[in-house]
This record gives sequence, C-alpha cells and structure tokens, in this order.
Amino acid sequence: MDYLPKHKEFIDFYHSLPSWLYYTNNKEYRNTIRKVFRFHDEKKSTYADMKLNHVYETDVDEETKDELSFDTAQMERGMQLLYEITCSQALFQELYLLAAGRMFSTDPTIGQAVLCSFDYFSDYHTVVWYYLLDGYSAAIKCPSYEKLQKNLK
Repeated sequence: MDYLPKHKEFIDFYHSLPSWLYYTNNKEYRNTIRKVFRFHDEKKSTYADMKLNHVYETDVDEETKDELSFDTAQMERGMQLLYEITCSQALFQELYLLAAGRMFSTDPTIGQAVLCSFDYFSDYHTVVWYYLLDGYSAAIKCPSYEKLQKNLK
C-alpha cells in the first residue's frame, strides 16, 4: 500500500493501538476517541471557547466539562487522514455510503462521521486497523466488517 509521507506517521501510530477497542459508556468512548485521534489536553473545542465566556466552569456538570475539552482540530485531522487512506477502497466506499444513509445522505464523509460515533466506532476502528496492517483481504475477512455491513443495512 502506497501512502503519502504525511500518512506514514499516523499509520505507524495506528498500528501501535490495539486492534479492538472496548468502551461501555460515553466517558470511556470519549477517552477512546481522545487516544485514537491523539487529542492535546490543553486544547478546547471552538464551542468551549464560545461557551466558557458565558458559563463558569464550576456551574457545568462533569460530562459537559469533558465535552468542552474536545480537541475538534485533532479529531478532524485524524478523520481526514483516515478518509484519505481508505476512501479509494471499495469496502470503505460501501461502509461510508451505508453509514451516510443513516443520516439520509450519500456523502461518504458524513458516513465516516457516523462510523466514528459511539455505536460504530469500535468496529470501524478494527476494520481500519486490519486494513492498515495487511490490506484489503485482512479487512474484508474481519468480523467487524461483517458486523458493520449487517448493522448498517
């Protein structure tokens, strides 16, 4: 698989992650997203910058505080890199279109966003992980690929 040099560092990091991710609640899911997309702890979301001007952090519940520390720039960068690496492969094209349909869309980037949601991210990650490790044949044989196909149809 030929990738642009900007992908190599990200792919090397992705290979260092476990092939399967496990989370059972929103907090664990957000921590998983932070790890996979390498969030910067000091970053805050654009929404947080706007919101914190009007709300004191002490008046905000823990889940909201956590959401306000979401590194949107790093998330967008990671999703863009994954999309660039996978978008030309038929199996990902299919998954992106099936997932986009959940939002009444045919935009594959919308589909990728759906695949990064709580319900689908662990399986999406596993398919990507196997694809990056050993290509199309490894990804298509992955049980997570079959599970996504079944759950998205």
